[in-house]
Amino acid sequence: MANRSHILMDFKNMDTASPEMIHNALKSHRYSLRNSSLAPEDHIPLTKEEKDKYDFQQRRNQNPHPRMLQLIAGIPFIIGMVLLVVLIPILLFNQTANIVTDKVPFLLTGLSVCIKLAWSTLETDVRMIEPFYILSKRHASPKVLTLDYSSLAFGWMPIRAFLNGHFLVGFVGLGSVLAEVLTVCATSFGTVSGMDFVSRPPDRGHSGQGTPKNSSSYAGPDGDSGIDAGEETYFSFWVSFILALAILIFLCLVATYVYVRRRHPFLPRQPNTIASILGFIHQSKMLYDFVGTEKLNNDDMVERLVGIGKTYGLGWFTGRDGEMHCGVDEEELASNYKHGDDARKATMPWTTNWSDY
Repeated sequence: MANRSHILMDFKNMDTASPEMIHNALKSHRYSLRNSSLAPEDHIPLTKEEKDKYDFQQRRNQNPHPRMLQLIAGIPFIIGMVLLVVLIPILLFNQTANIVTDKVPFLLTGLSVCIKLAWSTLETDVRMIEPFYILSKRHASPKVLTLDYSSLAFGWMPIRAFLNGHFLVGFVGLGSVLAEVLTVCATSFGTVSGMDFVSRPPDRGHSGQGTPKNSSSYAGPDGDSGIDAGEETYFSFWVSFILALAILIFLCLVATYVYVRRRHPFLPRQPNTIASILGFIHQSKMLYDFVGTEKLNNDDMVERLVGIGKTYGLGWFTGRDGEMHCGVDEEELASNYKHGDDARKATMPWTTNWSDY
């Protein structure tokens, strides 16, 4: 929707610019969507309040990678899940520790919700960067240019990812589904004592349903007050317990896999805004292939690009202006993108401090 737009000239020298720099350069301009294309509307002046409306109030981290995909967030996240794996058996099967769930029955549920929310953030970041990660590996299929995991429905995304052969994304999406199951399992632990299900399995003449805490409606052979099981049965308790531990172990393994494979920055900035993405393509030669595609749907776009027969990548390339740029373009690119390195310096030796050599 921007291949014929004059606004691409507004992104000059923004290949590796930070979001703050892009915002400051564009905040004095107004844009609109016309005939499925972005168009400038500079004839309508902006007020000072409109220009400053979205100014960044805090300095961002120099690492362009999403915070949840950095080890500074990943290590505490994984440690937290491991601790929860250890904590659940202790709270359920230790009589002294079980007092905690008696006094605070929502504790395990709350911790599980925290895990679910953190995992949702991880999934959102993985969905967003996956197409660009594939492009950074070079010679990507044209289908990657139309790949969109961010808009896929919950539950369908992992299926689609597995069908596409993107197993890391699929496992992360499956983890989101299992995180919901984990919350349900943890909810059932607030009113039970696991020791009752270890020491007193249900007899054949009993349905297996326990009685609420502090209830005396069911007395055991020793005349005590009965199973401290709330609404849980012998079978449902063990299913919930095994499921909860299995899900947490699965999440730990998948999270470790994610941080091994996706913790390194492979983009100058996050592709989370229209401006950020346009900065990657404003000098791309591949834009010629998109002429006349403004109103094509996704399937027609894929068919057109596959018919052209090109492959694409993310890195340094010679743009339409003959200069070196960083972004997404058709192969062959000049070189891969490596965070912190600027390939343009190779063509500007006068900027090099030769005393360092």
